[in-house]
Amino acid sequence: MAELISRTYRFSQTTLDQIEWLQNYLGGMDATNVLRVAVSDLYDRKRSQWKARLVEREPGLYALKVDGQTLLRVSETVLERLPEDERTAMLQSEIDGLSAMAKLLLVAAAGEDEIWLDNSVLEELRGNISG
Repeated sequence: MAELISRTYRFSQTTLDQIEWLQNYLGGMDATNVLRVAVSDLYDRKRSQWKARLVEREPGLYALKVDGQTLLRVSETVLERLPEDERTAMLQSEIDGLSAMAKLLLVAAAGEDEIWLDNSVLEELRGNISG
């Protein structure tokens, strides 16, 4: 088990009441575990909003699609510079869109390749994480 680190946080009375209600609802779990479960659940839900697929749009051009929206487009030359196992994973299955976006941006920048990024889709996704 990971080392526990003590922090001090301030909560409104409403939040404290909700934690207490969850403690009772979850069978007498202590507040620390209620918060751990709640944060883990929220984290998993928010990360799942970034599930993505890399699809070929036309020969030599690929799109990273998140929730059916094209977040970015890259050329095949960008993909060729990725390690083979990562490239294969991106092309064959659903992936973590945030991680894929970061990798594709870094690889494209390192090779001075052009990349197309839809800022409106990115802002929408960023809002989903913080909201």
